[in-house]
Amino acid sequence: MIGQDGQPRIHEQLYIAPSVEPVDEEEPSGEDEEEETASDEEAPGQPRISQRLADELAEMKAELLRVHVASDPRFALDLATFTMADAATRKYGSSDLATELRANAPYSRLTGYESGTPAAEEWMKFDAGLDRSWTEHADERDRYDAFCALAEEARAAWFGWSIARTMQAIPAGRTGSRFVDHLGQKLEIDVASWWRPTATNYFDRISKASILSEFEGIGGIELSSRYSASKKHDLALSAEKLFSGALIIEAELKERALAGCLTPCASVRWSIWWKATSNRAQAVTILSRMRKGCPRLRTTTSPMRPDSHH
Repeated sequence: MIGQDGQPRIHEQLYIAPSVEPVDEEEPSGEDEEEETASDEEAPGQPRISQRLADELAEMKAELLRVHVASDPRFALDLATFTMADAATRKYGSSDLATELRANAPYSRLTGYESGTPAAEEWMKFDAGLDRSWTEHADERDRYDAFCALAEEARAAWFGWSIARTMQAIPAGRTGSRFVDHLGQKLEIDVASWWRPTATNYFDRISKASILSEFEGIGGIELSSRYSASKKHDLALSAEKLFSGALIIEAELKERALAGCLTPCASVRWSIWWKATSNRAQAVTILSRMRKGCPRLRTTTSPMRPDSHH
């Protein structure tokens, strides 16, 4: 078998190919006799059983385990968290956990992309702050016991991390994008405090007419006409200054721009960015509401703001 480090290992259990016995047509045989695959030689003190019986015994054991796990939500939460986190932190051997539960990170079409946003930085800090001491054990039973021995906040942080990492980056209008927007509303995310449109990440990548429409959205035709003669890149830089509060304009217009309200999305006060947000940004905002352990993410009912980003 392959170990956690990717190197071949000798498994402690011996596997022997079952011998096939000829069926005596003159004697009736039962279901167990027909499906029997065990060796003729029984281990001392152990009965000889068929594969069918082994499967049935395993199913009955699983039923017994399921009803007890279902009756203990707290135990189930720890088990689910451990299962998802263990599979996510190991390259090999995740099949030894006897469950199909996983929290896989979704596929991204942006290979090697790094947004550099405050949300992405916060996610990296949260990830680095997780207590990984339990992952050092080779045996899954030891890892589970060590995980359960962690402080409640440490286990809860792993739960939030496991769930948050599954959030998908879905472009606007695609299946699932409405639910992404709905989650953002429920979390009361203050997008303007977490993300600002710049020439690099937005304005240089849309048309000149679209940039002017953003100016119009802030200060009407009068404001957009001031910059209508600008070259595309210069206009993009001016738009970046406008939405960062660095452009010298009337105080009322500057306040409106700093509110981060780009093109309105129907009746929802979300920026265009929320309609095209990255996976890690989604993850950290959802995670912040689930956990209280991250010092820079607030979990009150008011919109969250990064401590050092304005």
